[in-house]
Amino acid sequence: MEQIRVNDGSKSYQIVNAQGDELCVFTFNPSDVNILERYKKVVDSLEAAIKEIGRDGDAPEVLAKAQGIIREKMDELFGRDTSSLWEVCGPLSPLDNGQLYAENILEAIGPVIEAETKQRVDKARERMAQYTAAYDKK
Repeated sequence: MEQIRVNDGSKSYQIVNAQGDELCVFTFNPSDVNILERYKKVVDSLEAAIKEIGRDGDAPEVLAKAQGIIREKMDELFGRDTSSLWEVCGPLSPLDNGQLYAENILEAIGPVIEAETKQRVDKARERMAQYTAAYDKK
């Protein structure tokens, strides 16, 4: 079968822990215009899970359900299976600073998405300016 290759804007990111050990590698398009909406859904799911745990305590079934939802939303965010990320610990595992593991991951990914989106939008504006410059002079 023949292949047609297209540039989907994706990049690969190595996710490492504080010691520099690789946890996983994700390939996704950080400037996909839909990623911001998906990112917000993950944040909303995490906040809802925290509230539910606060109401219902640490019942195992509540934790399992909440972690399942967060895993699902993270898969949607990246458009790929993120299970390798959770091999280290579950999404709702508290870290030594009190932050949840999933929260830590989102805080690390957010600036990447923001920076890549800004950079690519700026490039697109520059490119479009070349074509519209002649019309701006009139």
